[in-house]
Amino acid sequence: MLRNRAYIIALDTLMQNRVAKPGAKEFLQALQKENIFYRIVTTRSSITIEDLLKQLSDCGLVGIKKENLYTTTMAAIDYLFKHDKNLRDVDYIGGSGLRRILVDADLHITHIRPRYIFMGMDSSLSYDEYQEVFTQVKQGSILVSVDDRRIQKYEDIDKIGNGSIVHMLEYATKKKALHFGVGSKVFLKQVCATLPYSYDETIMVGNSFKKDILPALQYGMLTFYVAGSEDMMSQGISDDVHPDYILDDLSGLLR
Repeated sequence: MLRNRAYIIALDTLMQNRVAKPGAKEFLQALQKENIFYRIVTTRSSITIEDLLKQLSDCGLVGIKKENLYTTTMAAIDYLFKHDKNLRDVDYIGGSGLRRILVDADLHITHIRPRYIFMGMDSSLSYDEYQEVFTQVKQGSILVSVDDRRIQKYEDIDKIGNGSIVHMLEYATKKKALHFGVGSKVFLKQVCATLPYSYDETIMVGNSFKKDILPALQYGMLTFYVAGSEDMMSQGISDDVHPDYILDDLSGLLR
């Protein structure tokens, strides 16, 4: 294990369907024992940080603290506070976790001409509710996507993802959203801004080449690609663009 570095770890490399991935427990224990700085990053803003910590703990991934977690919604808020002095009135689509993060950031949630609309996944929305979002964007509100997944798996079933819905709204309104989903360079940049290390002192650990590894390579970070169900031949990996290391599971990082 490399020391004197910060680790950025994609949540899906640690846990899937509330089950710890092979080597995940041992890898986290090693990080904690050596007091190595790490961030676990995730799109999952629909549930609260407390609930996410409980899910991790229930599958044996213990010792993780709130400050170790960083979501796409947190990144979007940090970015907007830095670039918009008038940030105050917002609306949102998504679960209780997204709302909690907005409230904790002291943002004012309103349905009346919000400056920004944070878009997370909510499968219960009706056509009329999406029509309201469409109307707000047409009137000047800015769409903020915190989940760019085209499809989402639920119990091994492919379902329409939030990214597809955001794309629909962009197409209908003819206005581009701000994208902070996992895989965007701006998201990774915001994650790195929370670390006490430079890009070349930071390690990215992920199981998606396009969303985790490729953006990290563009920033000059060391990358560990945990191969899983992805067909590596279709991910764009080549002799010129490839992870620094490819692992079968997280236990490979302990060698």
